[in-house]
Amino acid sequence: MVPSSNLSSFSIHLNEDIAGDYTSSDRPLGVKKAKLKKKLDESFSSALKCLHADNEKFVESLANATAEKEKGRLMKSRVLDLKEFKEENKILLLDLNSISDPIARETFRQEKIRISEKRA
Repeated sequence: MVPSSNLSSFSIHLNEDIAGDYTSSDRPLGVKKAKLKKKLDESFSSALKCLHADNEKFVESLANATAEKEKGRLMKSRVLDLKEFKEENKILLLDLNSISDPIARETFRQEKIRISEKRA
């Protein structure tokens, strides 16, 4: 059995020149992991920023496309309304006395009434 007093006499002597020179394999544990983690975190953060920017561009493009589509619908609706208005004006300006067929004359007379009530 070894007496405990021998343990206290054990000492480590390091050469100061050698102690200051670390090689990559002599680094303290965790330095490589910490650097790798930092690099991965920065890469992930950069990727997220790019993804966020791309998502914002996509949402903006989608909003613009929706607005353009709605403008197109409004224009089509206005064109149809204008065409309908022109056709109704033709009917309103039609001289019923010039129509010899009594059924056609009555049909146009009723249509004139419907258009007049709609516009009133």
